[in-house]
Amino acid sequence: MSFVARMSLSNWHVTAVLLATSMIVGCGEADSRKGLAGNVTLKGEPLPSGSIQFESVAGQSPVFSTGAMIKDGWFVVPAGATGLPVGQYRVIINAASAPFSVTGPPGSQPILKTKELVPASYNTNSEVTIQVSNEAENEYTFDIP
Repeated sequence: MSFVARMSLSNWHVTAVLLATSMIVGCGEADSRKGLAGNVTLKGEPLPSGSIQFESVAGQSPVFSTGAMIKDGWFVVPAGATGLPVGQYRVIINAASAPFSVTGPPGSQPILKTKELVPASYNTNSEVTIQVSNEAENEYTFDIP
């Protein structure tokens, strides 16, 4: 076998090993991340729109965070790269009111503002947590009073 043929065969082996290794490492991590789904109601009605975020609880390492948009009361976080590993997570839910106009100082333009519709106990001061599991479907319902 010529030197060039041996080199090409050698390069092919190295490439194959590197490709297989990267697939195992990359897929292994993504495969361990679970999908989440569920619904959110506010005062008994599906939350029309908003966002939901899941953050690792204090002291959990490594730290993970993911989130999704809420549409007509439903949210989905797909398994894989955007999912979460098994563990406990703090839940943060936000939803803004329709913009409204506030009068500014004399001679200025009105200012558009929004109001947070979700109580602080579900966002800035949230103590709501979930447990992501291997055994469960990881489907959650959040009923906000």
